[in-house]
Amino acid sequence: MLICNQLIYTVSSLHVKKFKTEFQNIVHLAQAFKGCHKYDFFQFDENREEFLIIEIFKSEKSEKKFKLSQEYINSFNEIKGMIESISTHPLRLTTCLTKQNVFEP
Repeated sequence: MLICNQLIYTVSSLHVKKFKTEFQNIVHLAQAFKGCHKYDFFQFDENREEFLIIEIFKSEKSEKKFKLSQEYINSFNEIKGMIESISTHPLRLTTCLTKQNVFEP
């Protein structure tokens, strides 16, 4: 089962620029991680202090393995003091219908 999370991070206006730079480390780690299908990072136009992250993992086990990795923990620790709030919207997907994105069991 694919695991898809939509996360909205709100950061202090004082930290927007640094957050964008530092969060790229997490993006690169996720995109290189074997169990990560997609990891995208967006900034809202109407509120420049809010960021949308869309992450899709091959399985719950893959997501957990990534988020427990020392590299992720270290990178997250660099940004956590900048975050004012995190809103999470998890989705549980069973089948990816885009042919090039199908995971082999």
